[in-house]
Amino acid sequence: MQYLHHNHNMTAAAQAIQERINTLQNEHRDKMVEVRSSFSKRRGEVYKNRTKLIAENGGPKSFWALICRAHPEIAGSFGPYDEEIVDKLENVQVEYTDDKLKLILTFGKNEYFSDTQLWATDTYDAGDVETSGVHWKPGKGPLSEEEEAEPPTRLITKQASGSGTKRGREDRGPSIFEVFETVLPHPDDEETPDEVDEDDYEAMVNQWDEENDDRKEVLSFFVEDCYENPLRVLTEAISGGGGDDEEADE
Repeated sequence: MQYLHHNHNMTAAAQAIQERINTLQNEHRDKMVEVRSSFSKRRGEVYKNRTKLIAENGGPKSFWALICRAHPEIAGSFGPYDEEIVDKLENVQVEYTDDKLKLILTFGKNEYFSDTQLWATDTYDAGDVETSGVHWKPGKGPLSEEEEAEPPTRLITKQASGSGTKRGREDRGPSIFEVFETVLPHPDDEETPDEVDEDDYEAMVNQWDEENDDRKEVLSFFVEDCYENPLRVLTEAISGGGGDDEEADE
């Protein structure tokens, strides 16, 4: 009985300590939200002033196209027609909230997709990404699975005159802007067909995770490099890559 009484007292003391820990964790979370909210508001004001400055000195249309071309990973991921799309890029904007950020690319009229804006949101803690989707115009953009299987001579597009012209795939194929296409649900969030075995399901999950990681990496290039520090991107491009390469050569 004495042992049980002692054990009960120890359990009660441990529970009291755990409640204190929980209270501190809740306070920490609330403070982090408060700090993040305040920082996001202040950061937004600074970026708003920068946007105004850019607009007064040549306009964001040419500025952001220049920055994207200067970024080695973004430019290096351009598809065969992405240069033409970037020519129509008019503005890059990031909205920061308490729990997520939203990247917005604004475009002028172009011949590849009908959207005037492509956007993606990234939740800070969960890492969930939501996207606007891309409405590619007929005969434009990435190849469908059916088109991938066809020989190049089968790809036919209609010109403005209405006549069909056979074309190769030099103006079709992958695009960096595919990261804004609609994100399919994670396999865990969908009912798995009975005929899918464990290995196939694991492969589906791995593919989804890899594509999501690639998507988040490309989005980070736009947000953390191009938007948050465009002058560094430009400076490193002019200097040939920055100081890291020079130190490595030494």
